[in-house]
Amino acid sequence: MLNAIGKPVDEAELVRRCKKADHKAQEELYASYSNRMFRVAFRYIKSQVDTEDIMMVTFTKVFAGMSTYTHLGAGGVEAWIRRIVVNESLMWLRRRQPHQSGVGVLSHG
Repeated sequence: MLNAIGKPVDEAELVRRCKKADHKAQEELYASYSNRMFRVAFRYIKSQVDTEDIMMVTFTKVFAGMSTYTHLGAGGVEAWIRRIVVNESLMWLRRRQPHQSGVGVLSHG
């Protein structure tokens, strides 16, 4: 993985530092993944403002859940963050679907 300026990043070391609430490591993690994850969410959401909200929720969950995250090797952090982004995007879409109660219900009268 490369960070925002194209420098290689040791994922395991970055996770270790984030677990210790190292703010510089959190900034580095965000800088390394935020653009890619924004594009993933935007494919679902199609709105920049709403995608920005999803990114805020996503990275809040990432940093809150970092203490229980188990690093499984190269690419593991990205896959974990991507899963959170996709889940948040899908939940956002579900909340915005019109309720369809009564649709398809036959009335007996």
